[in-house]
Amino acid sequence: MRAFAIVFLLLMVVNDSLADEADDAKWTTLYNKEKAGVRYYKKGSYKKAYEKLLYPAQLGLKDAQYYLSFMYLKGQHVNQSLATGMAWLGVACEIEVRQWQQTFDQIYNALDVEQRKIIDQKVAGYIQLYGMETQEMDCTRVARTGSRKVTVNCRKAVNARWQPKK
Repeated sequence: MRAFAIVFLLLMVVNDSLADEADDAKWTTLYNKEKAGVRYYKKGSYKKAYEKLLYPAQLGLKDAQYYLSFMYLKGQHVNQSLATGMAWLGVACEIEVRQWQQTFDQIYNALDVEQRKIIDQKVAGYIQLYGMETQEMDCTRVARTGSRKVTVNCRKAVNARWQPKK
């Protein structure tokens, strides 16, 4: 009986280790998709950018949400939608990147009261669906030395040992 218990515990440890490796591979693929989507966006390949950015954005990755917001605000490969663009931008702003928040505020402040109500509801809904808490993401801002640019690093909070590749 004791040998059975030891074998059982050993199998559980091996199974957990394999599950962690599979989870790491899944998230590495997801982060790579996000980076590829940003590259496609910057090249003007909006269809490819959308294909790469949507899923990472839905899982709470902030750069994906930020770039997807502009695709909707500008109508790049998608039907232009102020509400959807502002919703993606609003959820991206959870990380409090000053430039992102300034863009959100500039657009928001130009809207009338009724439009603001619609945006408020849509942003709240997107935060509920795709926000850091719901998606269990831990995102941090890292300022680049000698630059105004900020890098946003996100990782799955429940898999705290995984660190995004830089």
